[in-house]
Amino acid sequence: MNLEILKNRSNKILILAIAIIFLLLIQLLIGSFVNAENSNNTKAIFINNQQITNKEILVNIKINPQGNLINASGIYLNFSTSTMQAKSIKLNNDFCQFIISEKIDNELGQIEILCGTANPVNTETNIAEIIFEKINNKDFAISIDNEKSQILAHDGIGTNIFINE
Repeated sequence: MNLEILKNRSNKILILAIAIIFLLLIQLLIGSFVNAENSNNTKAIFINNQQITNKEILVNIKINPQGNLINASGIYLNFSTSTMQAKSIKLNNDFCQFIISEKIDNELGQIEILCGTANPVNTETNIAEIIFEKINNKDFAISIDNEKSQILAHDGIGTNIFINE
């Protein structure tokens, strides 16, 4: 008889544990969708150019998440290889604590910066400074690749809040 009582208790505990796990999963899923719906989408990657010398241009890359907590970004830039070449990237270590990728491709005219932080931010932050060398006196162009670039919300699932326009 004692063995029968133990089996019944074990079954009840197992059923209770499964019910609790099920409820926690539902809460997690509902919370994630609510956070994703409440995130304001933003098109807030900014490029600021400054002439350093006749041959060099400093480009600041900034993100303004407009009040959304973010913890990661993927920034893809395109530039004209006929007028300039990228020389270096200096990442902001306050935001880019974890660097996934930092690439310059002067043949294709592309820059890739993928990084994140353990301390989410919700205000404008510098991501990187890039130094370009002008190879002639023609106008130069730098643009954000809106199809690839992302700003990821700190919402547990990494909702992309960057508007691809």
